[in-house]
Amino acid sequence: MKKIEDWKTMGYKRANEILSDLPLIERLEVLMGTPHEMTPYGNWLKVSKRQLVSWYMNAQVTCSCGGHGKGQANDSAVKEYLQLMEKYNCPTPSREMTSLFGIFNGEGSY
Repeated sequence: MKKIEDWKTMGYKRANEILSDLPLIERLEVLMGTPHEMTPYGNWLKVSKRQLVSWYMNAQVTCSCGGHGKGQANDSAVKEYLQLMEKYNCPTPSREMTSLFGIFNGEGSY
């Protein structure tokens, strides 16, 4: 797991480069141990949580597809995303919100 130094010593630009290169889950792990008042980490945490919720909604609306295990793969992804959302204190969107904003075959779905 990468450790992020204090952004003031490494610089805002370098911190953004490091965080943008990390996969979502690793980025959340790094950010959860960082004080929220440390710019740019507070913003990155918000963006990362929003992306995780988006992945959940996309996988959820893609669960209803048929054929070749795609529905089961998305169902497994939904369960994994729910566990991560609970771990990182992300709100779980309602079915109505998911059906409105989830994208069939969107990012985070199979």
